[in-house]
Amino acid sequence: MTTSLFHPITLDGLTFANRIAVAPMCQYSAEDGSASDWHLYHWMNLAMSGAGMVTVEMTDVERRGRISHGCLGLYSDDNEAPPGARWMPPSASPPPAPNSARSLPMPAARPPTKNLGKAAGR
Repeated sequence: MTTSLFHPITLDGLTFANRIAVAPMCQYSAEDGSASDWHLYHWMNLAMSGAGMVTVEMTDVERRGRISHGCLGLYSDDNEAPPGARWMPPSASPPPAPNSARSLPMPAARPPTKNLGKAAGR
């Protein structure tokens, strides 16, 4: 029996080297919605893994729509600079794309560091 897992596939005009996809993983490490050095390291490792497609965490279209202060965003000029395209080696997977774009306003949670000391009654 042969498998097509390691053979290229073309979907809507975009050809992937194989049929292995990396699922999105929320990193909660963005800086006011912009990708951080952690994202660079994380995405480069995934791009070099050999997977045909890499999907990144959700990206919010409004600051108030974030589920945490560490979520990626597309609501400012800084956020809109293409974080993955300039970091990806030419032979790697296509640049990562967000798995969803939230537009419904949701209250943003306080960063965990803002809650330090509350358990001690400070």
